[in-house]
Amino acid sequence: MRELWRESRGLRRAAVMVAAVMVAAALLGSGCVRRPTVHVSAGSTARDRDGRQTTGGSTARERDGRQTTAGSTARERDGRQTTAGAPRGNGSGAGAGPRPICSADRWCWSNPLPQGNDLAGVWGAAKDDVWAVGLAGTILHWNGSAWSKVTSGTSEDLYGVWGAAKDDLWAVGKAGTILHWNGSAWSKVTSGTSEHLEGVWGAAKDDVWAVGYNGTILHWNGSAWSKLTSGTSEHLFGVWGAAKDDLWTVGKAGTILHWNGSAWSKVTSGTSEHLFGVWGAAKDDVWAVGLAGTILHWNGSAWSKVTSGTSQLLVSVWGAAKDDVWAVGLAGTILHWNGSAWSKVTSGTSE
Repeated sequence: MRELWRESRGLRRAAVMVAAVMVAAALLGSGCVRRPTVHVSAGSTARDRDGRQTTGGSTARERDGRQTTAGSTARERDGRQTTAGAPRGNGSGAGAGPRPICSADRWCWSNPLPQGNDLAGVWGAAKDDVWAVGLAGTILHWNGSAWSKVTSGTSEDLYGVWGAAKDDLWAVGKAGTILHWNGSAWSKVTSGTSEHLEGVWGAAKDDVWAVGYNGTILHWNGSAWSKLTSGTSEHLFGVWGAAKDDLWTVGKAGTILHWNGSAWSKVTSGTSEHLFGVWGAAKDDVWAVGLAGTILHWNGSAWSKVTSGTSQLLVSVWGAAKDDVWAVGLAGTILHWNGSAWSKVTSGTSE
């Protein structure tokens, strides 16, 4: 079961790209940011959220630059191609595509470009200050004109990122990994758990929450992370709050928990489908999305199912306003809520 769920969190590249666009648009308009989260298993190729492996020929990653799949190349160093017969160069010539992202020790991606580690979460403080995290400790930063790789200090997969300010960010991931950004560097912080952590969100710099496998819920009080009783052993994937005493977390088998400021309690969801994302426009206007096109809505007193118009797995939900909400998922699925109904939007990708 654990491996199935580690694999089932694998489709996020499309969701993260869409979310990055949403982040930029929202920051321009309202200053509100929301990021999706998901992950892939270390050493695996990109995988669907339902556990299926993607087609052969996709590229993984190796530190020594050796070719990882037939016909494709991992990375190059200082612009030199690692596979015999492949073209040299760093992608900056005439007609070149995206420039490769390079590490501090000058290892650069060759294929795919700009880099090939699946991304799992995105969060932004401003239109020129956006962060993305993903496989093998990958952390990328957008400065308004280009993405660059930032040293994370870990090789563990990272699944979620959130910040209280531009110099106060948190990233969470595999095996209880928690990292903190102080404005100049990422550093490891003791989590007190070895469970995979899937989502992170906070109400303030001294009031941050992380959720993960086997009902794990952690809280940051400004000085240390501590574990709280969740009342469930189900995996938890997403967390969001309207206020410090009004939080929601969602997870496996339709699990929904609510925090009232003193304790977490189970709330009837009306579904047994796995739920992966949660976001709200207000305390009485909250959305949750998941398997089989499941979309649930909280009206302040109960959760109810809303017609999505798709059977595709939905991985994340975010909005700029109560009548401008987006959900993304498998096979390039993008849905939009206009205040009265969900409708499909062409994404231009099948990822």
